[in-house]
Amino acid sequence: MSGICALCLRVAELCESHAIPKAFIRPILRANGGSAILMPVGPGKIRRGGDVLKGKLLCARCEEITNKEIDAPTIRFLSGLKQQVDRGDGLTANFNTKDMAIFAVSVLWRASLIPGYTPVQFDRRLRERIRLLVLYREESPLKLFSVRLGRLVDRTPDGFDGPSLAHFIFPPSGHVSGPAQQMVTMAMHGIIFELGFPRNRAASLQKPGYLKDGVTTISLLDYDIFQSEPIVAALVNGYGKDYRGHTTLKRKKDM
Repeated sequence: MSGICALCLRVAELCESHAIPKAFIRPILRANGGSAILMPVGPGKIRRGGDVLKGKLLCARCEEITNKEIDAPTIRFLSGLKQQVDRGDGLTANFNTKDMAIFAVSVLWRASLIPGYTPVQFDRRLRERIRLLVLYREESPLKLFSVRLGRLVDRTPDGFDGPSLAHFIFPPSGHVSGPAQQMVTMAMHGIIFELGFPRNRAASLQKPGYLKDGVTTISLLDYDIFQSEPIVAALVNGYGKDYRGHTTLKRKKDM
């Protein structure tokens, strides 16, 4: 399929691009019979599925650059850090916070471009600014928005265990969190990301887990899944629909 590459804006054959990197998706799909545990596809719409946010977005060159220079090093780092935290060997490891923020916003940007995906939307001006951040990777996105990371846990009795949370996909979903601020939540590989637009400087300096510009260490603190408003809303909606027979979302006892 020929078209305009969303990143470099050149006319070229377009590749099938995944918003959430395939390296995170493949093991989840293998472990769950080819489907993701949870996927919000629009307001009030929950389903299981294997087509996790993909579309013809980038040319071959930009797809390769995005995969190798943005996704791959971040995925290696996050996988290693999560294994380290799961073992109890410390919460912190060395990684450039600017690169982590670029990864997070690139996932968000790709999701916003996929036709029909409505849980997160940006105006044209902000989308263009994000495109330039991803394309050139010179300016830190943390000057534009805040990013918070955490390791998903469930502290409720008989709640979700670690492996279940690691197989949980929550594609980018936005909601208004305060006056003139939009918060976008996404989760993959047992890790939750919260991105705040515009940057909430007060929160990013006071709350644990926020990335700080110019820092080369990242901590992965515990984040209770039921503290996330959009995830709780999706779970409640999903299980309600499941109870009424309107979705194939499985309860924990069936997993």
